Amino acid sequence: GKTRLADEIAALARANRMAVLIGRCSDDEHAVPFLPFVEMLESIVDHASGPDNLRQTFGEQGQELARLLPRLQTLVPEFSPRTDLGPAEARRHLFNCFCDFVARTARQQSALMILEDLHWADESTLSLLEHLIQRLGGMPMLVVGTYRDSELDMTRGLAKYLEKLLRGRMVAQVRLK
Repeated sequence: GKTRLADEIAALARANRMAVLIGRCSDDEHAVPFLPFVEMLESIVDHASGPDNLRQTFGEQGQELARLLPRLQTLVPEFSPRTDLGPAEARRHLFNCFCDFVARTARQQSALMILEDLHWADESTLSLLEHLIQRLGGMPMLVVGTYRDSELDMTRGLAKYLEKLLRGRMVAQVRLK
């Protein structure tokens, strides 16, 4: 199925020395916003050798990415998110910082990003994913999203988002039977 295929793609990417970032959406109504992206950051933090490595890995974006992962601020106290921006401006800044971080990662090492179970994605996750796809066109990065396409599982937000990406020829769809 879709998860098995994503696992095989990840294994192939690792064998080719690509950076692999994986996050999953959840059907839990209490799941945190941006959950798959938070999981990607958590994995990076879990594999870091200490605060100096985190400073180097996250660079200038660490301060803002701590908004997604407060644990990052605990480990590196200077990663304190800005508080002087309004809600819309703060969201845009967060999206740009995440994209800049991913772009820098992909420039250092080709990368694969897998987002599992997008049929459960919240609006914030879909918005950040759309922003990311629009900004990373020329990067050595492959973004793979998995989802169930049955009417029972497909949210209106995801259906609308996929239609927009397909119409703009920003994605290729692979259907599994």
